[in-house]
Amino acid sequence: MEAAIELSTQRGYHGTTLAAIGDRCGLTTGAVYSIFGSKQDLFIAALGEGWPAPRFADASPPGTPLEESLRRFGETWGRKLDDPRANGVYGVALEVAAAVYRDDDVRPVMFGKSEAQRDELARDIARRAREAGESLPVPAVQLATLVIAAMVGLAQMRMVSGQPEPPAFGAVAAALMHLRS
Repeated sequence: MEAAIELSTQRGYHGTTLAAIGDRCGLTTGAVYSIFGSKQDLFIAALGEGWPAPRFADASPPGTPLEESLRRFGETWGRKLDDPRANGVYGVALEVAAAVYRDDDVRPVMFGKSEAQRDELARDIARRAREAGESLPVPAVQLATLVIAAMVGLAQMRMVSGQPEPPAFGAVAAALMHLRS
């Protein structure tokens, strides 16, 4: 998975072959196919397991007010981008997403992964609201969708321009508590 990210950072998603990944790891192309099934599956695994999104439940302890939990979660997401590998990994993620969305056979796999991430966040947000005795401004799934969209968009901006800093990620996430549907 590291070889896939390293090579695609240098060559782009389309310029990275399973043969090149195999060569880097001392494996045959067939062995790479045997392990992952396809190039798309390899990259989805590399980005999901090798570069997981922050988990809401880990950003603050139970009982923390929801707005503060969202702030901490956003800041955690923003700080994750300080990792020296972030720029390369995030660039690869954008390339993979574009490639996957062009492929009708693979699109449902990527969509399923995104739905699972959103649903986990929605469950965590709803649980945190219950623990804190708070109500949500919009349904948990809608709030989770908006949080993810905001964090991904801010991350794209940060990868291109170096801005915004992690506190802005937190401020945006916390501000979503003031939405009304």
